[in-house]
Amino acid sequence: MFKIGDFSKISQVSVKTLHHYDAIGLLKPAAVDPSTGYRHYTIDQLSRVNRILALKELGFSLEHVAQFLNEEISFAALCVLLQAKETELVQHIAEEQARLVRVTARLRLIQQEGRMATYEVVIRRIEPIRVVRMREIMPTIPHMGRRIGEVMETLANHGMQATGPLMTLFYHTGFREEDLDIEIAVPVADTVTIDAVLNDGTPLTMSTLPAIPRMACLVYQGAYETLSEPYATMGRWFAEHGYQLQLPGRERYLERPHDGLPVTEIQFPIG
Repeated sequence: MFKIGDFSKISQVSVKTLHHYDAIGLLKPAAVDPSTGYRHYTIDQLSRVNRILALKELGFSLEHVAQFLNEEISFAALCVLLQAKETELVQHIAEEQARLVRVTARLRLIQQEGRMATYEVVIRRIEPIRVVRMREIMPTIPHMGRRIGEVMETLANHGMQATGPLMTLFYHTGFREEDLDIEIAVPVADTVTIDAVLNDGTPLTMSTLPAIPRMACLVYQGAYETLSEPYATMGRWFAEHGYQLQLPGRERYLERPHDGLPVTEIQFPIG
């Protein structure tokens, strides 16, 4: 028989941990001195300690370890649990590898620019959005601004209110100043219906923008005339991470701070 201190040295498990294992019923001492309360262990208990340590090393909780050891779990059930743990670890490794890629790409970008990035690109899921929409080829950017005004005026005339920031969706590739393939989209309540046309007869339609599982998003505060800078940042970010940029891209026009510059969120689906 070994006193708990000696058994701790032999098993390479701390006395505090042995006390905890006793408290939760995972490893009871072979004997307890009734007068002193000192715990004693036998050499045969080393095999149980080693099994506990081996299962912990595989990533199992003490609760699961107790089930394995105390309930004499079947071979088939143990295989199922190990397969589940294997799947969990593979997923965790994949997530950490993806995080490593992002860290490496961020490091390269900072080293190239010699400073921290001015704008942060984050990946998030975009939920479906019910919108009133209108798509056409816009001859110029100022024309797009006028069409946005017409859409918002028409909605107001029909007693409709936006439930979120106005958006424009870009279906053309590359930068353009003319002949822009753009869709204006105004988020509205799911219960809203509309049968309306603009002053020139262009109809407004309703539909739901689909969910985007992975959308790269960048928030920029500045004049619309200077949006080329954050777009360049977004392009470098996609290149550094090896992602394929998908269309349509989106611009969300967020609430403008009092006496401040406009705030625009640039979004691109990740392919």
